[in-house]
Amino acid sequence: MNDTRAEYLCGRLDFWDSLSERQQSRLLDGTTISRYKKGSVIHNGVGDLGLIFVRRGRVCVYTVSEEGREFVLLRLFAGDCCALASLPMENTGFPVLINAETEADLMIIDSQAIKDICKTSIKAESFLRQLTMRHFCDVVSNIQNMLQVSAERRIVAYICRESDRMGTARIRTTHEQIARHVGTAREVVSRTLGRLASSGALELERGVIIIRDKSKLRKLM
Repeated sequence: MNDTRAEYLCGRLDFWDSLSERQQSRLLDGTTISRYKKGSVIHNGVGDLGLIFVRRGRVCVYTVSEEGREFVLLRLFAGDCCALASLPMENTGFPVLINAETEADLMIIDSQAIKDICKTSIKAESFLRQLTMRHFCDVVSNIQNMLQVSAERRIVAYICRESDRMGTARIRTTHEQIARHVGTAREVVSRTLGRLASSGALELERGVIIIRDKSKLRKLM
């Protein structure tokens, strides 16, 4: 099992080869492989989970306002790595929660192992710092998008991105899921999708959105 983990981490951590055998063993000892069912909680926002690698599936990183409204910060896909859950953020007013959007296989290096290695490896510390800063830049960009771009444009952009990513005009999603991802109310999503369907750009089925005219959609982005 350690050989499998070592092979994977070697390809994902650019500082791996600079570590001593003892440091590598410390990371491997702190590494677990877990499978999560669709919709299950990976991290509840309390404490620091560690460094997450998505091996399969799709994961959603989000926060919740005092009113209970959810805001998606990041979406992670197979091959992605996330450092936000390696930071103790529950006392900052910016808790990070993580759910499995689909069944997902994750490899997680616990936070203490990461901290131990960063104390003795400049390259590891630099890797974690740069990854964290990249996440924060993505989060800030997403927040700015929610504040500055209309709900309709965000909804259209989400639909087009999902279509491009999956390579299909049939997108399996719900109004609730779209509302969560674009940071708006379900009622706004329903009204917007209704207008787009009336224009002929979309066709709506239960749990499915079918794109009929992507060029018309892209003009609204």
